[in-house]
Amino acid sequence: MDLSEVIARAISLTYGLAVAGGLFGFVAYRSSWRWRRLAKAYATQEDMPAAKQWMQTVVLHGSGIAFNNYRGTVTVGVGHGGLMLRALGPVPSPFHAPLLIPFQDIAFTKRNWFLNRGVWEITTRQVPDVRLIIHSRTRDWIDAQAVAGTSRRHPAPPKRATSATWPN
Repeated sequence: MDLSEVIARAISLTYGLAVAGGLFGFVAYRSSWRWRRLAKAYATQEDMPAAKQWMQTVVLHGSGIAFNNYRGTVTVGVGHGGLMLRALGPVPSPFHAPLLIPFQDIAFTKRNWFLNRGVWEITTRQVPDVRLIIHSRTRDWIDAQAVAGTSRRHPAPPKRATSATWPN
């Protein structure tokens, strides 16, 4: 193999990696649009509070049946006057800024969402068309942190649970 073949293979490899990286970046950017909408209103540079849970599942959805599932890739924290969310990943994503949603901007609704029964839907005041779904155990943990005095007490859950087969 002479020098020209080595250079040709190096150029081919570089081009292939650039195309693959560009496609990966485009897919990551495109699939993060709901998170970015929340980040426009609730992005923060605060450090994660001491009260946190790693590897939680959060689902973002809007109208229709499309959603983004962050299964086991979100750290949920309680403190700084609100609920903090930070997406994890193999590398830090420039498209998933940490979020700090003040408790006064949060409304919880108990729902049945797809095959998940008894989950909690979070609606925010500034971005009401993007809703978050969390498991009941995550909501119980948030309540326990609030009772323990880690954060300001957030509004109580609604008295009557609502139910829907499909996201509204």
